[in-house]
Amino acid sequence: DSLPFSGGLYVSELALAGAVSALCSGSAEQHRKAVLDFYEKEQAWMRAQMESLGLEAFKEKAPFFCFRASRDAVKEAIKEGAGLQQMSFPDDEHNGERRAPAVCLVADRASNIATLNSLAKALGKLEEAEKGFPEWAQGLMQTFGVGGNA
Repeated sequence: DSLPFSGGLYVSELALAGAVSALCSGSAEQHRKAVLDFYEKEQAWMRAQMESLGLEAFKEKAPFFCFRASRDAVKEAIKEGAGLQQMSFPDDEHNGERRAPAVCLVADRASNIATLNSLAKALGKLEEAEKGFPEWAQGLMQTFGVGGNA
């Protein structure tokens, strides 16, 4: 409501002149190549890290890539702020697989490490949960001297 125009997107003349200068300057091609090289190398590194976690990751010519992981782990990692997006397709519910497609944003190394850490943590929680009884049940088992953790 406080903008000097009603509806639509407004871009100032100054911003437009800056955009033209950035896109048409002599160093634009060099900068574009450096950005593309960064994304290619960083994506390769991230995909390798995900594959070391046992996930499938697919090469893309973009600042993101697709991978397959546990739906629950991806949801948990997203809650922690990971640069991930869960994907769903009409037949996902019927294919019986626990792994589902997702997309990972390639950002700066610190953000990428945070995303990987969140995903690894979520995968670890899932793995622990699948090993045996829920935490509340294990607590009861210890209290009553039942089970291997007593």
